[in-house]
Amino acid sequence: MSLVNLKLLTEMFNKIDIGMMLINEDDKICLWNSFLTRHSLKLQTDVSGQNLFDVFPSLPKLWLSMKFKGVRQLQNTSKVSWEQRPLLFEFDNGGTMMQNCSFIPVIDPETKENYICITIQDVSSHAKDKLELKEILLINKSLEEISNTDPLTGIFNRRYICEALEEQVLKASERNLKLAVLMFDLDYFKLVNDNYGHIVGDRVLKYVADTVCGSMMKNSSFGRYGGEEFILFFSGYSIRDVQDWAEKIRIKISEGAVDSREGDIHITASFGIAQYTPEIKDDLEIIHNADVAMYRSKEKGRNRVTLY
Repeated sequence: MSLVNLKLLTEMFNKIDIGMMLINEDDKICLWNSFLTRHSLKLQTDVSGQNLFDVFPSLPKLWLSMKFKGVRQLQNTSKVSWEQRPLLFEFDNGGTMMQNCSFIPVIDPETKENYICITIQDVSSHAKDKLELKEILLINKSLEEISNTDPLTGIFNRRYICEALEEQVLKASERNLKLAVLMFDLDYFKLVNDNYGHIVGDRVLKYVADTVCGSMMKNSSFGRYGGEEFILFFSGYSIRDVQDWAEKIRIKISEGAVDSREGDIHITASFGIAQYTPEIKDDLEIIHNADVAMYRSKEKGRNRVTLY
């Protein structure tokens, strides 16, 4: 290579907006460009011949040494993104530089010595935009969850569960799928609020919701319909499948208790179940049928499961 071309190559090496250095087989620095000088406040004369891990003492030595070993043995480039290690090389000029780093094997054609060319790309702006986007998406997801969730029990609220049921009824009608809806209401819940207060009443509602959530079947959804009334729907299950499940939940609810200053509070629930049939026009009709069955349970003495 002519002297002119060598000077041109050196000029390019120093003008490129990427950090570049060359280390030998002993991890000692041989070349160091102007990008690294600007960010580390160290000249090439300051670092030439020094061990990389002395110049950058915060580097994960064991991990990086193993990576270097693989690069030298396999003669393959290895890369580390900012998402894997956001801040691999720490610089002295302040600020935080998110980095994409590459470790490129280089062999001197004359001496056959092994080197590694290390490139450090500042991707802080891109990383910041991506992190902000992730944060926005996370916030939006949280807001969506909040808008779909009953704040007391943590289960779906009436709006969401009814919208979801509307979709399931449409699917059931189009594809001839099994679908069952269950409604249940806590027996004499007004007396709990009147005798123990609304704070204890809220704890009872939470207890019931947690009990049901702990025994949910696949392809089912659970929501608070209003007050002490709850609704579930089950896709792919017959009315008998749901009846068996409801009996187990009814027993669990009745056998448990919520403690209070006045003693343990026992609660029971009345259940009604309706099966989707082609004659049912929409989600409102199947909810009505499950509701009718639930009130029949109450009329029969409460704490029971009734089929529509």
